[in-house]
Parts: sequence; C-alpha cells; structure tokens
Amino acid sequence: MAEASNLSAGGPYENSGPEGSPSEPVPPGATVSRVKLLDTIVDTFLQKLVAAGSYQRFTDCYKHFYRLQPEMTQRIYDKFITQLQTSIREEVSEIKEEGNLEAVLNALDKIVEEGKAQKEPAWRPSGIPEMDLHSTIAPYFLQQRDTLQRCVQKQEAENRQLADAILAGRKQVEELQLQIQARQEAWQALHREQRELLAVLREPE
Repeated sequence: MAEASNLSAGGPYENSGPEGSPSEPVPPGATVSRVKLLDTIVDTFLQKLVAAGSYQRFTDCYKHFYRLQPEMTQRIYDKFITQLQTSIREEVSEIKEEGNLEAVLNALDKIVEEGKAQKEPAWRPSGIPEMDLHSTIAPYFLQQRDTLQRCVQKQEAENRQLADAILAGRKQVEELQLQIQARQEAWQALHREQRELLAVLREPE
C-alpha cells in the first residue's frame, strides 16, 4: 500500500525531464531558447498528466481486478504510464521534425536577438490587406492545416488501436472472473458433498 500511495502522489514519474532526469533550473534574467522552452512545456505537461492519472484513480476504475490481482494491476499501471510518456514524447518529436520546429524556433530566436540591436523601422504592412494576408498568413495556415490533418488521421488510428486493446483487456478480466466463479462454485459443491458424506457416515446403523 505504501507503493500505491507513492504512485498516487506522482511517485517516480514526477519532476522528470526528457530522459527522466529533473529539469535544470534557469537562472533569473537568463534568456531561454524557444526550443528549450518547448521541451520544458512538454515535461510540465507530462508531470501534470501523470499526477492526474494517479495509481489510486487507476485502481478505482478496476477495483474488482485490483482486489484479485494487485501485483498485476501495479505492473499494468507502470507499463501504461511508461508507454504513455514515451508515446507523447515520440509524437512531439515527430511534430517537431515534420514542422522543422527546431530550425524555425532557432531562427526566430536569432531574429529577436538581431531585432534588439536594429535601429531601422520594423516591417509594416504595404497598405493592401489582401496582398499582405496572402503573402504572410495564408501559407502558414495552409501548412498548419496539412500538419493538423496528418495528426488527426494518426490520432484516430491510435484511438482505434487503444479501443481494441481496452476491449481485449476487459474480455480477459471477464474471463478471469468467470474462472474464479467456477472454481468457487466447484469448491462449494465439493464442500457440500463432504458434509453430506459425513452425515451419512454418522447415521446409526
């Protein structure tokens, strides 16, 4: 139960960086690159996600199975959390690669740094809204639309796989419950037969 209490509070899954190590603190006033800021956001999200999906809540959803197989429930939860973190990190890495985010964010950092020392006026609209919109915003939205469509398609496929896995898990749990019930009924029948046999043997001749 002590282990379950630790997991319900977040346990070993909390306060971990990309490889499970604590995130490095940033000195006050220091400039943080946008790439590192994105990684920090992902780490924080994973910490809060694990805290929200605590072991206690997990066992509450599968109380009957937990009472029957507490050690198996623990292993399933540990594997689920590990795979969930790995899946999210891989998904974020794929998004970063598809959108070339690291190069874009680094270029943005460079533009910001160069802009601090620039004395010339910044870019201003040309005065023709349609042209400005088409030349700057439209390509960005088109690219984001394609990226989101790919993400949605992939997520839908993963959701279908997860639903199949959940159904298979429920079926296994139901089969285990039936086996336990059958063994219990067999034991009760055997116990009843033994009592009847003893009663027959004790009857006076």
